[in-house]
Amino acid sequence: MYDFLVSVWRTVVPTLVGLVGAQATRLGFHVEDAQLTAWLTVAFSTVYYAAFRRLEQLRPGWGWFLGIARPPAYARPDADLLALRDRQ
Repeated sequence: MYDFLVSVWRTVVPTLVGLVGAQATRLGFHVEDAQLTAWLTVAFSTVYYAAFRRLEQLRPGWGWFLGIARPPAYARPDADLLALRDRQ
């Protein structure tokens, strides 16, 4: 459950940063289109996440910019479960 919450938090933080970045962009420009604001939010969020995820791979401390300085760890499925899935 903890890894799930970590993954959600590490998604929320870049999204909030993207929203703030998109709104900050609007300070200098008059943007009325809600769809443009949505695309700017997605763009800022994606670039932010990708940059800090890459930096985190080089130095783990950069992970704090994603909310938590530890990426979630997912367990590998058992061989029995994989064999059962393959039979279906």
